[in-house]
Amino acid sequence: MSTPQTTEIAGVRFNRTLEMDGQSLTLNGAGLRSLLMVKVYVAALYLPQPSRDAANILKAGGPLAIELVMKRSVGVDTILDNFHGTLRDNVPATEWTALAPAIAGLDAAIHEVKQTREGDRLRLEFTAGGDTRIVFNGNLLKTVTGGGLAAAMPQIWLGRKPAQESVKKGMLGG
Repeated sequence: MSTPQTTEIAGVRFNRTLEMDGQSLTLNGAGLRSLLMVKVYVAALYLPQPSRDAANILKAGGPLAIELVMKRSVGVDTILDNFHGTLRDNVPATEWTALAPAIAGLDAAIHEVKQTREGDRLRLEFTAGGDTRIVFNGNLLKTVTGGGLAAAMPQIWLGRKPAQESVKKGMLGG
């Protein structure tokens, strides 16, 4: 069931727009991440302009936001292991090494959460200036300044080897 301000995807409501740094971002699409037939989260992509082209989205950089809404309880170590593994699959080894300080900042912020529960919202905001904000249930946990994380992280869902191809397709509006 949808209202004009929200869209429901896989049983999760998303606002159709998101305000970030004084700019309105529009819900581009969303997809359900599952593992061994277990629903893990729904990932939504917010962009300044709708796009179905992952390469162009990644090339353009921020501002963009990715919001994960948990469909079950998941420990943060599991989340971070998946982030790290998929990121390694999508960036060259030299870039991975250069990302280490920024990834440490991301890890520290997400470790503050300890355990997610069904319905929790983890939003990653990637600014035009290259910063990454980690927001959990509406509370800013940390801003990772620069370090390449804002350019690299969206590849987890939109890269050549995404966490799940059907999630990438859904986030691209398909």
